[in-house]
Amino acid sequence: KLSARDSILISYYRGKYAHLASGAEGQLGGMMAAGLTKAEAEELCAMPEFGNRVCVAASNGPSSVTLSGDLDIVQKVRDHLVSEKKFARMLQVDTAYHSPHMVRPATEYIEALKACNIAPLQDGNGITWVSSVYGHGDPTAQELASSYWHDNMVNAVLFFEAVSTALEGQGPFDC
Repeated sequence: KLSARDSILISYYRGKYAHLASGAEGQLGGMMAAGLTKAEAEELCAMPEFGNRVCVAASNGPSSVTLSGDLDIVQKVRDHLVSEKKFARMLQVDTAYHSPHMVRPATEYIEALKACNIAPLQDGNGITWVSSVYGHGDPTAQELASSYWHDNMVNAVLFFEAVSTALEGQGPFDC
């Protein structure tokens, strides 16, 4: 659905602008892996003591998520989970990817992509693209507009949902 040129530009500008990430008031970002379902993690992130300053950054499996947000709050969430004897491990990153920390860089990223006239190809190549942004297969041309690339940078990665979609709709695979 994308030309090689557009794919390279999308990757280049994502890397270029991701380093601009920070909290609304300049807070440092952090991420952690947790042994929770996506629903459990969303409930945890909504707890008043965490002030909506941490979110689900990735749905990795049935009981595996990545959380992202303000570093101090992510550390408090880790401590909370450890006290409940749940798996919780800080990731060795200094950026809160797939969180509100990415809103500012995503805005500049989209402006750069618009200047490059990134456009999905009208005819596919027969390969089904399963989106980890939406968790379903073959995004439409409208879904692949600039908002897709913004969402890809800011929203949670729906890896588990995308793999489930691929297996349900496209599998079994002969590897």
